[in-house]
Amino acid sequence: VGDHRCDAWLYELRDGVTVKTAAPGATGAKPAVTHLRAVGYDAALNTTLIMASLETGRGHQIRAHVSALGHPVV
Repeated sequence: VGDHRCDAWLYELRDGVTVKTAAPGATGAKPAVTHLRAVGYDAALNTTLIMASLETGRGHQIRAHVSALGHPVV
């Protein structure tokens, strides 16, 4: 269990809801930083409880960053 800094640029699609990661400096993308810490794991459900702290405040930032790391939000 440790800390992780997710530093990925994000952009919104036209629907205003869907957020995707982008290459740094990509047209329309904005920098976003989320600090993540795993605080618990449930083997029966195969889920990890995390604590997320935002350095920036982009829409759907936590979901987009955790998804980019390969972990869906439940």
